Amino acid sequence: MAKGVVGLKKKNTPIIKNSVLIISPGLEDGGLRGIGRVMIALVNSLPELGYNTFVLTGAPVTFRNDNQLCEITNRRMVDHYLEEGIKSSAFRLGKFRVFLGITIDVLRLLFGTSTKISSKHQLPAQHTPLTLREYEKAQGYINFYLLYKIASRLPTRLRSLLIALIAWKGDCRTIITTTPFPLKFPVFIKKRFHIVQFVHDLMPLNILETPSDATRGFAQDIITSVHNCDKVITSSHNARRKLVAAVPDIDASVVYLPCSSLDQKKYLHKNHIITTNKSIGKDYILFMSTLEKRKNVARLIDAFSAIHTLSPYKLVLIGNKGYGYEEIEQSIKRLPSSAREKIIILGYVTESEKWSLLLNASLVVHPAIDEGLGIPVIEALLAGVPVVATRLDSVEEFSPEECIAYIEDPYDTSEIADKLLFAINNISSLKRATLNASPYVKEFFSDNNFRRRLKYALQE
Repeated sequence: MAKGVVGLKKKNTPIIKNSVLIISPGLEDGGLRGIGRVMIALVNSLPELGYNTFVLTGAPVTFRNDNQLCEITNRRMVDHYLEEGIKSSAFRLGKFRVFLGITIDVLRLLFGTSTKISSKHQLPAQHTPLTLREYEKAQGYINFYLLYKIASRLPTRLRSLLIALIAWKGDCRTIITTTPFPLKFPVFIKKRFHIVQFVHDLMPLNILETPSDATRGFAQDIITSVHNCDKVITSSHNARRKLVAAVPDIDASVVYLPCSSLDQKKYLHKNHIITTNKSIGKDYILFMSTLEKRKNVARLIDAFSAIHTLSPYKLVLIGNKGYGYEEIEQSIKRLPSSAREKIIILGYVTESEKWSLLLNASLVVHPAIDEGLGIPVIEALLAGVPVVATRLDSVEEFSPEECIAYIEDPYDTSEIADKLLFAINNISSLKRATLNASPYVKEFFSDNNFRRRLKYALQE
């Protein structure tokens, strides 16, 4: 494998081409959430800018005498881990194996070398999950089981030393974290690395509709993270404004995520999910995001119930279950049977199925209480599908006013219902405006623009 450039870097100078270590929980949710999208964008773009890119993983290591067999076994473990996260069978080990794995990792950190695993998958292409293909441009993985078992529970100084050792063993001189992951190095260690903190949003600081365990410690983590890094990047001006308001003495560059990889011909023919699920039909409103409290799904369901007799449209919801899903279930149970029959929850769908549902939808609704960027709205505009969405700064950054029926107060169920009805009655004019705006949105969120902004931010 190619080695990174070894040497010291002075602060405030352009980053030299080297190996990059990406630390992110995004690999565990398959890139479906915002942080996962950040990670996929980085993995796909950094090699184009001349960096060797490695992803830090925590799949258990199986040791064999034969080196080739060991590499294949480790690679399969990482494949399972990337596909299923910490719930994978590869991760389910007894207490003794956990202790053994941590002990071996400590010995590797102190006396051995890092486990660099090639990203070339052994599984046949037709069986390789989409999640794995999202990371195929990475040079490989640096695998340490220890990180995912105890690192998050360690004091910041000790955790930072652990990451420094991992990066140093892997010849990585740049460390990028895509979620608040405080690293606080002594000066003699810090000068050997360039630390980049990518901030997608500050949701736990802004709204109550987030899990308490996510909120707990987030403020301190984000302050420590941005104060001890060399560069801060946000995915929108909205996120940057909120970050500067929370931590006034820092600066950050805005790098919009790429969202324009849409091949309509490819996905229009893959409408198996629609043809096999007869209950969906031809006329439906699509919601596509995590089914959780901050996405305002319970109020959306109540709003749709209020107008379900006034149009032939059904409501289709896709996305994983999230925080507060029980509230969504209770909202559906309270509805009359005539409304329940027009609400279809498909849960998780593949990327292909998502785009197929989107391209065949009549309308997309996104009544979120807050957003880091608003990727579902971007994707709807790319597909030329009219949108009903909450008026958020992050959405207004890129959306022409005439393309979206804006919800001014996402806590007002009657307003959500009114805006849905308005969009249904004016769907033709909204459709024309959306189709006119689609090329602009596609260029704005193109891969080339992301790479250009990223390169400038890293060299700034």
